[in-house]
Order: sequence, then C-alpha cells, then structure tokens
Amino acid sequence: MPGRPLAVAAVALAAGALSACGGGTVDAGGLTAGDRKAADDILRQLRSTSIPSVLFEETAIAAAAPDICRLRLQSENPRRFRLFIFWTPQRDPQPETGQNLPTYTWLDATLADQIVESKFRLGHADSRLPRTKVVRSHAGNVLTKPGASCVLLSNGSLKLLTK
Repeated sequence: MPGRPLAVAAVALAAGALSACGGGTVDAGGLTAGDRKAADDILRQLRSTSIPSVLFEETAIAAAAPDICRLRLQSENPRRFRLFIFWTPQRDPQPETGQNLPTYTWLDATLADQIVESKFRLGHADSRLPRTKVVRSHAGNVLTKPGASCVLLSNGSLKLLTK
C-alpha cells in the first residue's frame, strides 16, 4: 500500500503538534497534564492569601470537612478554573433554645492564572432544604468534565486529587 507510510507519518505529526500546544492525553476527569500543572500552581498561589483561613474557619463552623471540593477548567484561553467547595453542617442533636440553625455553606470561586484576578463568593442556605437541591442550584457545571476533585488539608490549603 503506497500511501500507508505517508498516512502514518501524518497522524504522528498531528499527535506531536497537539501535545506541543497543551493537548495530548487527558486523564479520567478530562484534564491534560498542562491543565493539572496550571491548577496546582493556582492552588499553591492561594496559600499566600486569606483563603486558607476562611476555609479552615468554615470547616470549624460546619463541624465537618467539606463534602464537595471540585476544580473545573472553565476556559483555556485565558485559562480559568472554577473552584467549588461545599460543607454540609453537622446537626446538633440537642440544640439550645434560640440557637441559630446550621447552614449549608459553599465557596464558589473563579481562579485566574494570577490570583489577584480571581473572584470569590461565599454562600449559605438553610440546612432544612434538601441538600441535593441546594448543591444543584449553586454548583452549576462544576461537577462535570474537564475537572478534578480536591481535598482541603488541615492547614487550609487545597490539593488536587490524583487522576
């Protein structure tokens, strides 16, 4: 087959071009190695802000670790990630009279390559509402690909979970 070596060479050349511009293979969450590196860099930049203190404080108030921690690639150029962290509070089995009810709490952030260009929003909702309804109305597309789960460490830093 005379055209076969040429076709194989063209496919190899195209694959090389894709990986050179940040393409290439993607993990199970739909992120490339370049996406994961950029996400790790942004999460590392967060450490020098007040965000770790806020995350630590919200975890203490909820008396529970976040049950959702998700980072999603929202755009490639410019590269933007969306961070969504959601806490379901522990319920006090014997609340005191007049005590405020615990609330669902979430942090919704758009993270840019430079942390000073990022935006953060903290939200709360009545914990008597169904959890799935609250998550669905505030998480949007953050639970879809391309993205990855993250974990809140004991020092308030965030770590992207491995593929």
